[in-house]
Amino acid sequence: MAYESLERYKKAYVDYKTVLQIDISVQAALDSVHRITKMMIEQDGPDWREKLPDIPMVPLSAQQHRREEPSAELLQARAARAEEEK
Repeated sequence: MAYESLERYKKAYVDYKTVLQIDISVQAALDSVHRITKMMIEQDGPDWREKLPDIPMVPLSAQQHRREEPSAELLQARAARAEEEK
């Protein structure tokens, strides 16, 4: 979030993607990746991915593996957030 607030979007994107490798359910990281992706497409065009630093690989031992279905509360919060974005 610090990189994003400093407008260092490429570094922020890499950090958010690293967080999502550890835990895909971090909603703030998901939202930020989508927001930053849009901004980088506007700035750098369709080749924006080529300008990113490498995204580090997180060891499997550090990743949270979730097999259960998302809760109704989480699904409802996601739907509400999507509706707000429209």
